Amino acid sequence: MKPIYLEMNYFGPHENSVVDFRLLDESPIFLISGDTGAGKSTIFDAMTYALFGTTTGDRDAKEMRSQFATADDRTSVTFYFEQGNLLYRIERSPEQKLSKKRGSGSTLQKSTAKLAIVDRVQGIEKNNIAINPKNVGEEITRLLHLNAEQFKKIILLPQNDFSRFLKSSTPDKEAILKRIFGTYIFTSFSNEIKAKNSEMNAVYLEHDRKQQNLYESPIWNPIELKELEDAAEQEKRDLVTSLWKDRVARKNEIEGQTFEQEEKVTSLEIAYKWASPLKESIHELEQDIKQSKSLKNNIAGVISEKAKDEILLKKLTKEKEDLNKQQENINENKKAAEKIFVQIQLSLQVEKNNQR
Repeated sequence: MKPIYLEMNYFGPHENSVVDFRLLDESPIFLISGDTGAGKSTIFDAMTYALFGTTTGDRDAKEMRSQFATADDRTSVTFYFEQGNLLYRIERSPEQKLSKKRGSGSTLQKSTAKLAIVDRVQGIEKNNIAINPKNVGEEITRLLHLNAEQFKKIILLPQNDFSRFLKSSTPDKEAILKRIFGTYIFTSFSNEIKAKNSEMNAVYLEHDRKQQNLYESPIWNPIELKELEDAAEQEKRDLVTSLWKDRVARKNEIEGQTFEQEEKVTSLEIAYKWASPLKESIHELEQDIKQSKSLKNNIAGVISEKAKDEILLKKLTKEKEDLNKQQENINENKKAAEKIFVQIQLSLQVEKNNQR
């Protein structure tokens, strides 16, 4: 911040005083001197009051109203300063009693403040930033990166007040200097890096714990656990991958074999369903054999009763021979069907046992 122009109206011992700092541009160092009570410190009070609404000492802002001011004289301070290549104007008035504009008596006027960017001293307002004491104070702190106490300790030097900064504790100095030079951003960045590092360490430790649990997990058989126990730490991860791939391969092989067995069982079940009607045919053949035996017995009775009838006997004999041949064929078909049925049942039993 560079002071440019200060105007004091009924502020302390100053009735209407102006300090034009532009006249001192060629003098980087200058001295403010005068008799005691002339108002030297009041200049610093005026700048501090304009910026922050307080004074450099213990006096309240209301106490800075000149004792020579009448009820018609308004106490105010106007301060121009440069910050970041911009010219700012700040105007403040403390709480004070002034004559009523109409009628007799006085009225209490509250403190006022206004901050704006202007093109030049006593020039045109370019941007109105804040229009009340609270907002003006916040904007000034943001612009200067200093609060009132820090401003008093560092920027102002009246009556060796700078020694207060030198005597401040290290944490206080650190906080003040960080705000002045804007290094708090590096502290914030450093703290964020530390937090990220702690977070990553926690993630790594959790990963390491899970990995160690994996090495000792009961999912491994005794042989695999022994391999993991004997392996070097840097080799365990590759070993786990290899063991897991072997397990996946075995699983796929077993699933393939299971699929083949299921297909065989399905085929046998289809064959069994197909053979069921054959079983019924065998039953029908058995009934036919019984009927054939009954017919054979009837024929034998007829032959014994009509032995004299040779022609009929020959005919019956021939029918008997035909029936015998049919019976032999039926017996052969029955044996073949029973053999097929037994083979199917055996195959089904074997496949079910294998599946278990």
